[in-house]
Amino acid sequence: MKVVLATSNKGKVREIIELLHDREVFPYTELIEGFEIIEDGDTFKENALIKARAVYAALDDSEAIVIADDSGISVD
Repeated sequence: MKVVLATSNKGKVREIIELLHDREVFPYTELIEGFEIIEDGDTFKENALIKARAVYAALDDSEAIVIADDSGISVD
């Protein structure tokens, strides 16, 4: 089963490939043309879901697993 990463961040891609070394792992930009994803969620979790769902919808592969993360800096 193919794992697709909803990121083009080379550092994140490298880390996840190392973690999932026994799987086929691809950044989504190797499978489809990159596109803008509007991250307008209120939480990191919501933004990760937005990215994963957008990439899954754009893929022509219902068997793929798409994963995403969203991280940032929170300052009070």
